[in-house]
Amino acid sequence: YLSDFMPEMNDSMSHMYKKVILKKRSETDVILLDNEESGLFDYLKTGDSIFKKGNSLEVHIKRNIYDTIFNLDYFCLKKINNSKKKEL
Repeated sequence: YLSDFMPEMNDSMSHMYKKVILKKRSETDVILLDNEESGLFDYLKTGDSIFKKGNSLEVHIKRNIYDTIFNLDYFCLKKINNSKKKEL
């Protein structure tokens, strides 16, 4: 997966989701990162290039000469339930 990050646009339909707009060569994709906890959404800037291999949680962000790697981490109830069981 290769794409360039574009600024998100919030409107009444988006409900202020953490929305990332990715512009590929001939199309545009939208990814919602509301439950993603690695900090990727806050790090992204307009013009960043995003690289991700299929079946991987590792995302490479290229900005100028820098390559920053994020491991996607999604908040889920299963994670909370498992941690509560361990505490008992």
